[in-house]
Amino acid sequence: MKTNMDSNQRIDYLYKEYARLNEKLEEHIKSSFEDFKLLEAAGASIIFGSLS
Repeated sequence: MKTNMDSNQRIDYLYKEYARLNEKLEEHIKSSFEDFKLLEAAGASIIFGSLS
């Protein structure tokens, strides 16, 4: 019974760690997309600024 309890605790820990890492990964992905949007806006303003 004790090994079953230890096994359940390990699974719970792994699940919580997986959920935490997944949340961090989503934050990084969203941040990366925002960086690309900023880069596109900066590039567009430079191009339009040089054309006018």
